Amino acid sequence: MSKPKEQTVALWHDGIERGLAELAARAGEGSEKLTEAANYVLLGGGKRLRALVTLAVSKDLSKGRVGEGASMRPAVSIEALHAASLVHDDLPSLDNDDFRRGKPSCHKAFGEATAVLLGDLLIGAAIASLVAPEVSLAQQARLSSVLAETWRALCVGQQLDIESPRDETQRSRMIELKTGALFGAAAACGAICGGVTDDVVEGLNDWGVRLGVLFQKLDDIDDGERARSEEHTSELQSH
Repeated sequence: MSKPKEQTVALWHDGIERGLAELAARAGEGSEKLTEAANYVLLGGGKRLRALVTLAVSKDLSKGRVGEGASMRPAVSIEALHAASLVHDDLPSLDNDDFRRGKPSCHKAFGEATAVLLGDLLIGAAIASLVAPEVSLAQQARLSSVLAETWRALCVGQQLDIESPRDETQRSRMIELKTGALFGAAAACGAICGGVTDDVVEGLNDWGVRLGVLFQKLDDIDDGERARSEEHTSELQSH
């Protein structure tokens, strides 16, 4: 029998997937190819960790006073912004990755021009999705500001990555901007929906950034161990 917390996370996952499907349909309206690409990118798997952070923070801070509909909107928007960053990161002019989550990256599946447009499209769609009856006008303004600032941070982080950080301090700053900023935004958006003061929102943003940095470092360790394992297997097979 599943536990209550596991049931909650499963329900959140379902809500996130539905929200992303709706966002993809709205974002690509008028272009069959962009709609297909949006579905390909947004519904292509993923742990949805950032969205879950938003929902969990909002639920904890609001003590049940805020409906999940209000926090689900920014949770989905955070995932859309994350997807946009991955689409752009994979482009040949940036990280030049041909695969993402075990399948061809967006520019390989739909062409480089469509990938550029889709990334741009998802940025706008992420912010536009915040306009909903369940999200107050004051919250819409604060959430939109968080998402806009987060995209700025992601761009700076990507530029630092291109410039190849030369020491640990520079690399840490790059990770804070390129990975930590999205986790920080996820926590901040949850706090805004939870109805707390600006200083609490700022504090949770800082906590989220640190969480994102830890996540990236653990992911790098996992990637390194996987690469060493594959190398060792290849060596064994060659003998």
